[in-house]
Amino acid sequence: MNEESGFGEIVDEIKHSKQPEHPVRALLIVPHKGGRLIVARDAFGSNNYLNNIRIMRRPYFHPNSWERISFEPLTTDESLSAAVYEFSSRAKPHVFDPSCLQAGYVLRTGEGVWANPLDAQGMLVEDENVLKKRLKNCRKIGVRNGNHIYIGNGGFGFAEYGTFDLGKQSEEDFANGGLARVLENTSEPVATNLRAIADKSNYENGVRVMSFEPVKSSILRVVSLCSGGGDFYCQLCVSGDYGENSRAAECGGYAFGGLKTGEATR
Repeated sequence: MNEESGFGEIVDEIKHSKQPEHPVRALLIVPHKGGRLIVARDAFGSNNYLNNIRIMRRPYFHPNSWERISFEPLTTDESLSAAVYEFSSRAKPHVFDPSCLQAGYVLRTGEGVWANPLDAQGMLVEDENVLKKRLKNCRKIGVRNGNHIYIGNGGFGFAEYGTFDLGKQSEEDFANGGLARVLENTSEPVATNLRAIADKSNYENGVRVMSFEPVKSSILRVVSLCSGGGDFYCQLCVSGDYGENSRAAECGGYAFGGLKTGEATR
């Protein structure tokens, strides 16, 4: 692929006379924060999150150069950029409707929600004292009633309780709230990708935010987004209770993977 390729270009598998050593994985270019993000066209799954990460890190073949490539898990904001592209024909019918999107890690604490609590090497950080030291390098934004969110680099951010609502709510209220803006890692007044996903054309009954209550002891979880059924019919359900030992993990889910930098030319 070259730098002039447009958004949404799919690099399809080329024909080969013999069975390839590794699977061929089609790629997709999507817009992300004024630039581009190269992801696997199809999400990995359905498995628990750790297994999806193991699978995306296996070797694959680039679909036109046949170089060996692999994928890395995305931060929550990157996952949302991958999901929102042609959402109604891609992620909604193939990920959100039958299962859920595993968007990335959050650390739920007694004071708020940390998004993508990762260090410079991409390792998870669960020490709140370490995370709080990073806030001085973040942009502090007032959201409502004296409460704040913090937006940092690499998807890192923090939403204080009081910046977002739990339970059923309109797509506007959700996208304007602190949780959506931190998950999308935006300092803008609205999380535009989540606003587009939660649009009434996709979910006529709005959004339901679950399992983001304050906790006594911090817990590491994966944010999951799905199309609600039953009592949550036609709602976008956003949950903070997806963990490897939770009941949700038993049902599996899907995760988008980003092309590992440097393994193939653009």
